[in-house]
Amino acid sequence: MMSRGSGWGFIALLVAALWVTLGAHTALAAPSCTAAADRPTVRMVTTLGNIELLLCSADVPDTVDNFLQYVDEGAYTNTGFVHRSVQEDFFIVQGGGFFIDSGTFIDAVTTRPPIARELVGLENLRGTIAMARSNDPDSATSQWFINVQDNPQFDSGYAVFGEVAVGMDVVDAMAAQTIWAVGNPPFGETPLIDYDGVSSPVDYLVSVTDVVNLPEPGAQAQAGATVLALAWLAGRRRRGLGGNSSPA
Repeated sequence: MMSRGSGWGFIALLVAALWVTLGAHTALAAPSCTAAADRPTVRMVTTLGNIELLLCSADVPDTVDNFLQYVDEGAYTNTGFVHRSVQEDFFIVQGGGFFIDSGTFIDAVTTRPPIARELVGLENLRGTIAMARSNDPDSATSQWFINVQDNPQFDSGYAVFGEVAVGMDVVDAMAAQTIWAVGNPPFGETPLIDYDGVSSPVDYLVSVTDVVNLPEPGAQAQAGATVLALAWLAGRRRRGLGGNSSPA
């Protein structure tokens, strides 16, 4: 039978587990984004490492829905790449518009109709992701960019819709690669990894090999708490059966 003291310890363990797993998501929210437990999280798998993006669904729902549609359709998966890295005046890395077809040919992502610009005061701070567009304010489709530094000059023109929760070091690594003109714009500032200047640049691109919509944080928190609680109970059963938990 569980004693009163051990019962309180079990409750405390559950609270701690929930705080660790759920709090790990909410604590990363930027001050300008509305905190919510069910904010979508998207993982980008790249040749330089993984990036996890926490999206501002409560603030810019139309922009987030647009991005997630491209994610769910697989538009960013398998053969996408970062086609632009700006390293002067402002610092960003940009992708979501192009992919490699048949290993050698660069093709454009098939886009849906553009969306209206959704500006609600979210700032283009370092680590935020925003929609790229043409000179038309309401022309954003599939392309996105991540701010490598604070870019306040973009606040009145480019819609932020999320932030890097994990993997800002990967973004920095993208921005640290030498840029090359591998074709006409928009390929005049393309980051290439250890490129020799002679071989086909396709083999040196910063590839985005997968983009997935992760389970909602609430589900992850519940699963994490359950695992920790079961481990705690298993330990109690072992001790009750005469098991020795001491390392000696």
